[in-house]
Amino acid sequence: MTPFTFIHAADLHLGGPFSGLRSVSPEVAEAVDRATYRAFDNILNLALESGAAFVLFAGDVYDGADRNLRAQLRFRDGLRRLDAAEIPALVIHGNHDHLSGTQARLEWPENVHVFPARPSAPQILFWQGEKVAAVYGTSYPQRDVRESLLPHYRPRKEDEGLFRIGLLHGTVGVQPGHESYAPCTLPDLAAVGMDYWALGHVHSFQVLQAAEPAVVYPGTPQGLSPREDGRPHGCCRVSVDSHRVPTVEFVRTDDVRWRTLTLSIEGLATEDDLLDRIAGGLEKARAEEGVSVIARVRLTGRGPLHRLLQREEHVQALAGEFQREVQGEPFVWLDRLDVDTRPGIDLEQRRQGEDLLGDFLRICREARSDAVQRASLLQALEDLYGRRELRDVLPDPAERLDAWIERAESLGADLLLGTEDAGVPGPDPVETPRPSRSRARTTTPEGAA
Repeated sequence: MTPFTFIHAADLHLGGPFSGLRSVSPEVAEAVDRATYRAFDNILNLALESGAAFVLFAGDVYDGADRNLRAQLRFRDGLRRLDAAEIPALVIHGNHDHLSGTQARLEWPENVHVFPARPSAPQILFWQGEKVAAVYGTSYPQRDVRESLLPHYRPRKEDEGLFRIGLLHGTVGVQPGHESYAPCTLPDLAAVGMDYWALGHVHSFQVLQAAEPAVVYPGTPQGLSPREDGRPHGCCRVSVDSHRVPTVEFVRTDDVRWRTLTLSIEGLATEDDLLDRIAGGLEKARAEEGVSVIARVRLTGRGPLHRLLQREEHVQALAGEFQREVQGEPFVWLDRLDVDTRPGIDLEQRRQGEDLLGDFLRICREARSDAVQRASLLQALEDLYGRRELRDVLPDPAERLDAWIERAESLGADLLLGTEDAGVPGPDPVETPRPSRSRARTTTPEGAA
């Protein structure tokens, strides 16, 4: 068989909003609004540059069943680019953009095939005049498809010798953080007789099985939530050799990336020091990613700045220093500044003291180590956590109890120490804003992608 290449993409969520953003500037708002479309453009560019034989879209092209008209027009216009290059596009719809939703009446290019919500004949694909692949697929008739769709995939005898692809939106095995739609297992998929399963639904790149058959999630081309931070997003370029063996290559396509940064206040004496450390962390993240970054910064460690950081107005003022202006492309935007610092004292040493602070710190230690006291604290929380309507949205108290006690210990020590041992430094950033620092931190670093 003649070797060929195809593109496997899924979960475009065109027009989908970024969730979890506290506030953004007009420039950042515009960037996040266009992010899914730019990721889609990157997929199209990859297909054209790679000389792809065809492109697969494995469900959730749109973010909602009642499809955004702008998203439909952008998708249609993008597929016209493929049509002009004689590259077929094969599409299924998933739980977000199921066929029960509303859609505009648009004229689609001739290269586009949308699989229906029922068993159907495969699409036979050609490369350099030779039949190379048979693609099977099924769209969702409605959002909740809780049964396996594999009975819809029935390889035909006449397709033997072709590279068989199953285009499926669903859950293989256990996928934490994703609802179980069209569930199946790896043995289930292997039993069907495909060479490659082009999956959608899970938003992270995963090669569940490399061959016989290959089973692949490309992930979402653009992360839309801080839960999808710390990793690039993209699609897959798949090369099939003359022996029908696929090689999967992940290619980044995202235009904006989430990052969570942990920065310590240890060794810092003034707010100037802290501003410099945050600025350095943000610039490093932008340089590392090579695309625009929306960052959440978590401050940790012990130091004299801890006490000031317990004041919300101080934290907001510090964050505001990085939110005044957005310059450069790619940009970096500080979405949130979280504080998880500790007093700049030796708590273990003070725990030995025969004073009120020592007594309090010893009580906190016992609350963490004594089983009876822990049980008593959990019982006190039962009235809140015992409510059925809150149980699913609040964290498990048994898992979070140590963190809560540690936080209470820190706050209590602050209150008992007052300003004498906390080492309150310098001027109040609320009273002395520094707009020039904001401008200095938002220019694009030389050599950044």
